[in-house]
Amino acid sequence: MFIPRAMKQEIAKAFYDKEIHLMNKSVEIDAEGGVKTKGYTVADVFKGNVNFSNCEKIQEEYGLDYKINISITTDYNGVKKTDILAYDKVLYEVKGIYINDSHVLILGANWRE
Repeated sequence: MFIPRAMKQEIAKAFYDKEIHLMNKSVEIDAEGGVKTKGYTVADVFKGNVNFSNCEKIQEEYGLDYKINISITTDYNGVKKTDILAYDKVLYEVKGIYINDSHVLILGANWRE
């Protein structure tokens, strides 16, 4: 089903109210060639709808073989599977991206270095 651009914009204004940060990881290489993480900087910011309670249902519905603990719906399509996201001062690694007619579904799990 075709969803007009104006409708997508109205959906975004009404439902995408949480600020999510797309992060860049800063690294430094020591004298022996070891890589150390220096921290993270914000590369971009987008709005989305964040959900923590339906993760098990999504895992089952999509037949995922990995665990997620955050799902984000948004109209932003600049996220890649290798990205790190921050929401409410917690870092998440992107585990899956599903593009639908009306939104993008981003699935993530807590980031562990």
